[in-house]
Amino acid sequence: MKPYPKYKDSGVEWIGEVPEGWEIIRTRYVFNFLSGNGFPHHFQGKTEGNYPFYKVSDINLNGINVSLANNYVTRADVEKNGWTIIPEKSILLAKIGEALKKNHRKINASECLIDNNMLALIGKNNYYHISYLYYLMLLIDMVWFINPGAVPSIDLNKLRDFFVAIPEKAEQKFITAYLNRKTTQIDNLISKKQKLIELLKEERSAIINQAVTKGLNPDAPMKDSGIEWLGEVPEHWEIERLKYIIRVRSGDGITNEAMNQDGKYEVYGGNGFIGSSDKFNVKSDSIIIGRVGAKCGNVRYLKGEKWISDNALILKSDQDYTYLKYLLEFLNLNHLANQNAQPLITSSMVKLVVVTLPNSLEEQKLIANFINAKGSPKIKLIFS
Repeated sequence: MKPYPKYKDSGVEWIGEVPEGWEIIRTRYVFNFLSGNGFPHHFQGKTEGNYPFYKVSDINLNGINVSLANNYVTRADVEKNGWTIIPEKSILLAKIGEALKKNHRKINASECLIDNNMLALIGKNNYYHISYLYYLMLLIDMVWFINPGAVPSIDLNKLRDFFVAIPEKAEQKFITAYLNRKTTQIDNLISKKQKLIELLKEERSAIINQAVTKGLNPDAPMKDSGIEWLGEVPEHWEIERLKYIIRVRSGDGITNEAMNQDGKYEVYGGNGFIGSSDKFNVKSDSIIIGRVGAKCGNVRYLKGEKWISDNALILKSDQDYTYLKYLLEFLNLNHLANQNAQPLITSSMVKLVVVTLPNSLEEQKLIANFINAKGSPKIKLIFS
């Protein structure tokens, strides 16, 4: 978009300069604010009705508009309970709990109801183009208006007194058309790239699986591994339990001794990188496996000195570490985790896993180099 001929200071820090002629106005004069309704459980679960009854989970999907809900209610339900109907083309958002921090916004395609964890912003009159207001609200982080307390919630008075910039109606439509066009282009590109990424992940997985179970020589003599899921392997490869190949232990808990003078520490574990430190419990290269939680079974090869937390298992070996990392990635150790609410992998579980591998470090390195070259395709993002 071309620069405007003249700008002015908005007088509002978060806005800065705006084109001359734009109005700086409090949101209370732009929107009416409607909170949602209590939604008793015995009304929930209906898939048909006169009105969609949106909950926070319904506005988490991509796109500007929301038209489908997981729950519907009838006119009789609405009248009996005195529920508030939200007009079509309002902006729906979460107003309480961790969900409000996600800043999801949706425009409802038809009249609807919302539960009491949500808030509807309704344009006061036809001067305000709802799609412009939607894009405007995407700039505004609801965290700015959180009440102090254990459960995050929006302070409506702060939100009502917040200043926003509004151009004339014709310009609102022009800006909206521009943003619709550009965001659609970007969304389409992202969708295509996501599909490509998934295909490349499948290709990468296939390359790793083939290389760490069959090797690089298609003419190599083969033998039956005796393991149904593994099938034949090169004749000169070893078939062993991991306990004969690796040394494994859990990382260490975080203590004051692990922290530097600033109280910061560098930790690798099931939840990844946390901070920075000059303390180490591993003095050389290692493989770590996420031991507990969301990243249970994830594999990383770490070079040099590190502090490894007790969220991870530390693997040491005389094998090539890059090859070993790919081998463990192929094995998908997440399947070992118990089915408790907090998934957990133990060192005993890992030790019992059966693997096959070349008996020479040279061949392991050749396979690792091959995977490095073939299994890491680059994706270019091109915006036009």
